[in-house]
Amino acid sequence: HTRYISVTGVQTWLFRSDSLNIQVVNMSLGGPTLIPGLDVEDILTRKMLMSGITVVTAAGNEGAGALTSSSPSTGVGSLSIGAASTPVHERVLRDLQNGLGVGVNYRPDNNTQVAIFSSRGPVPDGRRGVDLIANGFASFTQGADGNFSFVSGTSLSSPTVAGAAALLVGAVPDSKSEDVRNALMMSANATIVGSDAGKIDQGN
Repeated sequence: HTRYISVTGVQTWLFRSDSLNIQVVNMSLGGPTLIPGLDVEDILTRKMLMSGITVVTAAGNEGAGALTSSSPSTGVGSLSIGAASTPVHERVLRDLQNGLGVGVNYRPDNNTQVAIFSSRGPVPDGRRGVDLIANGFASFTQGADGNFSFVSGTSLSSPTVAGAAALLVGAVPDSKSEDVRNALMMSANATIVGSDAGKIDQGN
């Protein structure tokens, strides 16, 4: 909105922006940082959380090595999301790639796994590095060009959790950003998924 006023005889336009009531932000982006927690994007996550915004970030796709979480998921204010691989997603993809019935040979059991490409913790300052995981393998998505495809990455896991955060905010509009973040972590399925998965792989 704009308003035309006169200040000490000088006519001036004042500009005022009406801000949106943003309570959840997804950040499906990332890259390496030499100063986890203190990178510019990392600092932004803390500022956003303090401003009442639940910040959900993609942990990265750097694989099973330790210390592979990327910025801004290394931010103190970030809810860092790794990628899970669920049986149904992999079976559907493999059936489409190789023929019906082949998918079950790839995933004969019903256990959820941490996706092989999902970044892991810990963060060099001692934090776990991954807070939660959500499916990020063979997600059926529509691209900017309008075409549909199966896509993998923590960039697909993160918006799933951001959607859950938005549902919580919708159900309890007066909830604080820290409460939404904590509720998601505390209500997660704590079962370790995959034979070698630990807290630095899957978080809560």
